[in-house]
Amino acid sequence: SIIRCTPYEKLSFAQQFKNTLFVTIDLFHKITTNSNYFQKQAGKGGEGIITGTMKDEHLNWFENILIVANSDPSIKHIIVQAHLPAIQPTRRVQSSSMHVDGGTQSKFWKLMVQYNVDLYLAGEVHATTASQDKNSDLIQ
Repeated sequence: SIIRCTPYEKLSFAQQFKNTLFVTIDLFHKITTNSNYFQKQAGKGGEGIITGTMKDEHLNWFENILIVANSDPSIKHIIVQAHLPAIQPTRRVQSSSMHVDGGTQSKFWKLMVQYNVDLYLAGEVHATTASQDKNSDLIQ
C-alpha cells in the first residue's frame, strides 16, 4: 500500500486502497504578499495572493507518485482529487469559479494525461459537471 505524504503545500498525499491509488493535491499556491494580485487575462489568481497551480518540487513529487503507480501491477486505477477544476466550462453555484491555472494546458493536467490517471475529482464550483479531456480518456 503506497502512502506518501509530502511537505509541499502541506496537504498533498497519496494512498493505495485495494487496486486504486488515491492522490489528494493541494493546488493553492501562495505567490505574493500583495493582496491585490489578479491577472484575469492570463487566467491567474483571482483570490488575492493564492493561485491555482502546482510548481517545482511539488510537481516533481506528483510525477514521481504517478511513475510509481504506473509501474506497480497492483494498481489498476488512479484517482486524483483537488479543489480546483481544470476543464472549463463548469456549472457553478455560489462559487468564485476559480480553476487550475492553465487548465488542460497546465503541467499538472498534462502529467495526469501522460500517466493515465482515470479520474480527476474537483470541488470549488459546488455543482456537478462531468467532462472528458478532448485528447485522452481522463474524466473530470
